[in-house]
Amino acid sequence: MFHLVAHAVGQRPLFTDWEAGRALWDMLARRLADPVALLLMPDHVHAVTRSDQQAALVEVARAFARWSTWHRDGAAPLWEPVPAAEALVDRQKQQRGIRYVHLNPCRAGLVSCPLAWPLSTYRDRLGLAAAPLVRRVGDPQALHRWTSSDGSTQVQGTPFPGTVERDERLDLEVLAGAVSEWLRLPVASLRAHRLHRVRLLSAARSMTTWSHGQIAAAYGVSRPAVSRAPTLSPAEVAVLARLAADARAPGLVERDPRLLRWRPRRRRD
Repeated sequence: MFHLVAHAVGQRPLFTDWEAGRALWDMLARRLADPVALLLMPDHVHAVTRSDQQAALVEVARAFARWSTWHRDGAAPLWEPVPAAEALVDRQKQQRGIRYVHLNPCRAGLVSCPLAWPLSTYRDRLGLAAAPLVRRVGDPQALHRWTSSDGSTQVQGTPFPGTVERDERLDLEVLAGAVSEWLRLPVASLRAHRLHRVRLLSAARSMTTWSHGQIAAAYGVSRPAVSRAPTLSPAEVAVLARLAADARAPGLVERDPRLLRWRPRRRRD
């Protein structure tokens, strides 16, 4: 396996909102082959891959620089030269390298638990992502105990997400936050884009006891739009029930505290 990292020039933020972060995430997901772990920090990117993907990461950096110029009026150089990949030569180094990558947001003080950071494959490994880039592990709770048992989180580990029952009148704003986290999309985009809105309506139909009229009123859509939304699979409902029950998945919003906490720090890679 190989550990790759790419840094912004002068620790400038690569993204200050989830829309830009998601754009970079999508570019990495499309171009990096054989991912084992991926994490986006505001000023750098970590990836663990099965083959050396330095050239692909360079291409992603160039593509995102073009995206930033077009969408964010950025003109200054964005990235430092991407260094050579570090080979992780044995199983222990591989496991510790993946754990280190997933704990980055905690050690930077952005979140107090690795599963609270959305732009990370840690949720994929726990089975909590709608479009996973890596496989779910066989025992997510054991993995979470081991990964979260760190001085930057809690030495004894943080709890695994609980669940909510369908017969509860689940708050529809809480559900929107859970769907946002599940899809790694800003809450605002769930209502603005038809395909994302259908997923939100499907979740409301599948997971709450609110009437179609009440769901329509809450989300600003027509009652027929709610009626047409397909129900989710039991597996999807189970994942969303965990996210909806957990304060670590509040939804990706403007002026998100997780992003506002970021400050340039002494680099440790």
